[in-house]
Amino acid sequence: MRDVSPHRTVPRLDRVSIPVLAALAIGLWAAGVSLPILQVTKLFLWEDEIVIWQAMQQLFLEGQTVLGLILVLFTLVLPLAKVFSTGYAFRALRHARTESAARTLGWIERFGRWSMLDVFVIAVAVFAAKSGWQAEAQIRPGLYCFAGFAILSSALAVRVKQLTDRVPARAASRSG
Repeated sequence: MRDVSPHRTVPRLDRVSIPVLAALAIGLWAAGVSLPILQVTKLFLWEDEIVIWQAMQQLFLEGQTVLGLILVLFTLVLPLAKVFSTGYAFRALRHARTESAARTLGWIERFGRWSMLDVFVIAVAVFAAKSGWQAEAQIRPGLYCFAGFAILSSALAVRVKQLTDRVPARAASRSG
């Protein structure tokens, strides 16, 4: 029996803003993996734009399957799993299933930091491209979108956790 009203569990602003921000995060992710993240110019003769999605495809075409799978996992699977898990936890919280929300948020805390590995890899690639004497790199919109996704998805998970932690223990035990 559910004794906790979802309207008392989740403030109105959060009921509206969290789904909208989650949709925005997914849009930023899609833009981040499909728009160029870097434009590299070597010796003023050769220019190329790096797109995450195309880079992963190229790894598979060149037989670098293990590296390709690692990038797919950390750039596609884990980041999206984090956003959708946050959405699931928020939905559970709205329906007064705080234990389910807490379990899902625990999963996000354990595996969510691994979803940031892709941001680290991209940062290393940008640093390497910018530090070479024969190459010049310019940051492109995809990198900003991907970074925005990483920040927004983490902020959403933190907010849903805050909302879950605010539910009184008495209400949480009755909501099962």
